[in-house]
Amino acid sequence: TRLGEVLVARGVITKEQLAHANAVRMGIGVHDPATQIEPAALELVDERTARKYQAVPVRLDPDGHVAVAMVDPQNVFALDDLRIVFDRPI
Repeated sequence: TRLGEVLVARGVITKEQLAHANAVRMGIGVHDPATQIEPAALELVDERTARKYQAVPVRLDPDGHVAVAMVDPQNVFALDDLRIVFDRPI
């Protein structure tokens, strides 16, 4: 959000705090960069597609869903396209 960007720019909060607050607001998780990305998940997408959507599959859940780390998790067009690319729910 614009307010969040202003708060980060003024040093009131960090980018990480903003990402966490946005994730809580949207009801989604935040990917910890220290967490290992599953190689099988990475095989679902080529580099060009990952760059296009600024998204990386990080985990395959037992229920068949793909956990994806994205720059903009609100980009419904990217999410729809990635569901088709992965041939799995996100």
